[in-house]
Amino acid sequence: MQFKKLSKAITWLETQTKFMKRSNLEIVTKAFLSMGLDLFSMIKIQVIGTNGKGSTANYIASILKHDNKVGLFVSPYLVKFNERISINGQMISDNDLLKYINFIFEFNQSAINNLNISYSFFELLTLLTLKYFNDKQCNCIIMEAGIGGVLDPTSILNYNVTVLTNIGFDHQKVLGYTKEEILHNKLGAVKEGGILITSEFDLKCNIVEDATLRNYTSSFIDQLCDVKSYFPLVIIYNSLLLESGLPGRYQIANMLLAINTVKYLFPNLCDSIITKGVKEAKNPGRLEFIEKNIIIDGAHNISGINALIDSIKDYKYDRILFLYSGLSDKDHESMIKELLKISDNVYLTSFPDARIYNPTNLVINFELPFFLNAHEAYYTLKDTLRNNDILVILGSIHFIGYIKSKVAKHPKRLVLKNKLLF
Repeated sequence: MQFKKLSKAITWLETQTKFMKRSNLEIVTKAFLSMGLDLFSMIKIQVIGTNGKGSTANYIASILKHDNKVGLFVSPYLVKFNERISINGQMISDNDLLKYINFIFEFNQSAINNLNISYSFFELLTLLTLKYFNDKQCNCIIMEAGIGGVLDPTSILNYNVTVLTNIGFDHQKVLGYTKEEILHNKLGAVKEGGILITSEFDLKCNIVEDATLRNYTSSFIDQLCDVKSYFPLVIIYNSLLLESGLPGRYQIANMLLAINTVKYLFPNLCDSIITKGVKEAKNPGRLEFIEKNIIIDGAHNISGINALIDSIKDYKYDRILFLYSGLSDKDHESMIKELLKISDNVYLTSFPDARIYNPTNLVINFELPFFLNAHEAYYTLKDTLRNNDILVILGSIHFIGYIKSKVAKHPKRLVLKNKLLF
């Protein structure tokens, strides 16, 4: 069987089981080895952590693309599935994506028929991506891990370096309910003899202990720099004047982590390539202005919310409005409490997703207004904005992607019932 239409191919892939209950990576590692790919000569970088993985990976890719053919794998996507897989800033074409999904479909069917084994969505996507990078002869690949590390499909490779951004509370049911437990899961991605570069100082003792126990090297990167401007973000670091293509003060840690990773791998890389790469870095959905005074941001856990709030303080505004929607596995009450500390204008809404959180308790407990429909929420709040107001739309990446692609591009011609519920 071959898919003829990309939409049907993506639907098949996305409807595979997201995670398989596995005790190790043996099955997916054997699958990878059976594909006969030769990634030995590639520079391989893995990015793990709670927040900032996508931004850090994009900084690294943006710097290295000037002298390399760089494959970048990130998750999730904002608007289009193809965003997950790119080479030197160009996402995989529709034709190639269809071709490689067809390949991985047949690979999966063969495993089912001959080995009585099937693979999860993330396993299939990882294998598909590695074959694509191999076939396109990338000489450097950057793989962003999913929610964990030790059992994440991206961890089947031996990496030249693993980058840990930070540790925060997210996906506790899977990763654990303390930062130490979450850290332990993510550090499981680092192999014996490997290199870990991180900016996570709060758990430094735990990291050093783990590195000693499992025989790998850890290196810690601080955020010491001279900040010239937060908007745009301009800093001086090791005598380099750096203007970030990504806004927000929380990007300082990600940028410096990326620079030090690149310098470790390519110590003779010239400064002009670093400054150019940092300025050209893009990561949609992170403090992204989709209109003059409307921002979308994928802050979907408490660490992300606090980082967002710190950065918003750098903008000059008279009034700030928040529009929030998220998925069911998050600590919504804690995030809403933080938003209410800086604004009385917090609104809730819904969007089409099977995993959507039912906001009834938030509406009742915090007496928050709820829009039944995201279209109405967007355009109603937009109409209330004055010149120096800003509207921040935040929560699930899927939600802000829905706003960007399905709502913001449509004119306000929809007349909907249940405009605003209290």
